[in-house]
Amino acid sequence: MSESVNPTGAEPDALSALRRRLEGRTADEQDRALTALVREQARDVLRTVLPDGPDAVEPGRPFRDLGFDSLAAVELHRRLTAATGLDLPVTLVFDHPTPQAVGRLLRTLLGGDAAPAP
Repeated sequence: MSESVNPTGAEPDALSALRRRLEGRTADEQDRALTALVREQARDVLRTVLPDGPDAVEPGRPFRDLGFDSLAAVELHRRLTAATGLDLPVTLVFDHPTPQAVGRLLRTLLGGDAAPAP
């Protein structure tokens, strides 16, 4: 992975740690790891509704079907920004409506080798 500059300077330690964690993995492995991160954070946002762990947040299930409203979307944005160190759009879950889609976006933003699948 290339070491691109984080233009916002947000959470540089999180960004470096995440890049190290993904280094040497294939694009599919990176997608799975990043989707797992999204699923964990989504479950934590909805912890009172989804107490069963990240497995309750299916990779292809739309956030709106999980019960995400605008406040939950903002909280997930905040958590993922902190966890990744990336400057993510506030409209993240509306523009990328599933955990899998957000995971692919994260890989792309981190400079992943392959283009995200549609």
